[in-house]
Amino acid sequence: MQLRNEALVASGRTPEYSQAYIDSTIAGNQPYLYPNVDWMKTIFQKSSYNRRANFNARGGSEMSNYYVGLSYYEENSLLRLDELANYNADAKFRRINFTSNVNMNWTKTTKFELGVQGYVTNTNMPGTSPQDAFSRVMQTNPVLYPVMYPGNLLPAVNQSTDAQPNPYGLITQRGYVNTASNQLYSNARLTQDLGSILKGLSATVLYSFDVWNSHAISRTRNRSAYQIDRVILIKKTARLI
Repeated sequence: MQLRNEALVASGRTPEYSQAYIDSTIAGNQPYLYPNVDWMKTIFQKSSYNRRANFNARGGSEMSNYYVGLSYYEENSLLRLDELANYNADAKFRRINFTSNVNMNWTKTTKFELGVQGYVTNTNMPGTSPQDAFSRVMQTNPVLYPVMYPGNLLPAVNQSTDAQPNPYGLITQRGYVNTASNQLYSNARLTQDLGSILKGLSATVLYSFDVWNSHAISRTRNRSAYQIDRVILIKKTARLI
């Protein structure tokens, strides 16, 4: 705040913060009137985690063999949640991959091969993307407004200014977007050896089927925001005293 004032004075403009305002912010006795927010700590946790699990099996005999593989991956984000929200705005990604191959010798001259692979994913995000939230955090004034007002009211400032919107509100109060998708690849190959007709001759029939699906649920909102009128509040407080 002091450096901001110095910069304004150096450019021939009026200081933005009075000394009384600066002193009240430093004192920290009235955080709703004179906020001092570390937005990085408010928005982001110190750590997160991801989990992986893999399973595969193979086997067979002289007439057939198979391979099956499954993998699971889950990743959580560093974003904090609003425990009062009645919906899940956590940024989380989950994915299941699977693959299987079966080779069978139906006869000495007939071979059948089947391969199936694909994945299933689920992505949950806040109503505002984490990338946008991070850029907002880096630009938001730490003494502009508190994280939230009592009664779960969302702080804001006059929209006519160039101030950034409340980054905590963008992450926790804008709803959520959930996207589920899956994809399947499959191919079946039948090979017939025709060497009895002509040496080296064979015939192959190949069938392939691929499908992809995606389904998204977007439930977002814009909450009403509030701004404290410091002049009125200070006058009321003075009368009470």
